[in-house]
Amino acid sequence: MPMSTHRDHSALQIPCGYLHCEHHFKTQAGRKKHWNTSHPIFKPASPTRLYTPTGEDEPEEQRNDLLAGHDDFPAGHDNLDTEFWGAGDRLYCNHHPKLNACPCDATGQFLEDGAPLTPPPSKSPDDWTPYQNHVEFETAEFLYTRNQMSAGDINILLDL
Repeated sequence: MPMSTHRDHSALQIPCGYLHCEHHFKTQAGRKKHWNTSHPIFKPASPTRLYTPTGEDEPEEQRNDLLAGHDDFPAGHDNLDTEFWGAGDRLYCNHHPKLNACPCDATGQFLEDGAPLTPPPSKSPDDWTPYQNHVEFETAEFLYTRNQMSAGDINILLDL
């Protein structure tokens, strides 16, 4: 009996191609997705030219600078303290030195380990924020849950 000339397209036929990676894929797109998640290649950033306006580009009137007086913002990325975790060609996580999800109080002072968090301030019984009153809240809840009206349409009704 002659062998079939049709290829089997349902099997995992495309190998990953990376050394010691035994994954196989049905499609090139599947392999590309695997490469992007499991074997990413980070290229160094290309040097970019900074735009320096000439006198012709500057408007005659002085512009308001939104950040005037804010010296807290760094001028460049030279003073960032970064740490990179991960080895080889795997993804890494860049940890921020101050944004670390450690619990703190209202003034930003870190709490000791195991210290209870301060509870949020209690709301008054007549606080229906973001609604103006109980009727608006109940109307919005009914229209959204029972009638399944969109949030935009509910806003139109509440603005009448």
